[in-house]
Amino acid sequence: MKTTNISFKIEPHIKEQAEEILNQIGMSMSGAFGLFMRQLIIQRKIPFELKASDYEPPIFLDKLSKEEFDALMEKSLKDIEEGRVISSEELNKRLKRDLGI
Repeated sequence: MKTTNISFKIEPHIKEQAEEILNQIGMSMSGAFGLFMRQLIIQRKIPFELKASDYEPPIFLDKLSKEEFDALMEKSLKDIEEGRVISSEELNKRLKRDLGI
């Protein structure tokens, strides 16, 4: 089978981590990329789900209207009440317990 070379740039730490995982499953970087390309052709789309991260940009209080500020405070109180937020004291306890920090 005839092959061709493809060259691309990626951050060294990403390459190293990917190679480590691929080595564990017995696949080369070239094999993984070939698999990706074949699936791209078969599915006619990126062969995995792409979505935005859960990153939320910082909020600048001086840029918020009164209504936006009030809505943010309401959401924050609800997050606390529903256990989605913990105190710094609780965080420190968990870090000490789980990681010895």
